[in-house]
Amino acid sequence: MKFMAKEKNRFAGFENFVQAESTSSESAQGKPEAAIAKSKDPNFKKTTLYLSKATHLKLRTHTLSTEQDMSELVEELLVDYFKRLDS
Repeated sequence: MKFMAKEKNRFAGFENFVQAESTSSESAQGKPEAAIAKSKDPNFKKTTLYLSKATHLKLRTHTLSTEQDMSELVEELLVDYFKRLDS
């Protein structure tokens, strides 16, 4: 007689997470906000950069500790940089 291991459900408990996310993203009028992923948003362009390992580690450590997205931080820094260049 063969015994088959019970397959673990990778998505167990995910329903509660999805429900919590959908209720927290509702606006004041009770309508859900339409969030578009950056990969699908036409206002964003995917870019590849080469950073030194030390710089990447500092960037990753900082963004993890501040719960900020790497691309958001780089965007902020570049916008500020170009503003200073233009003035």
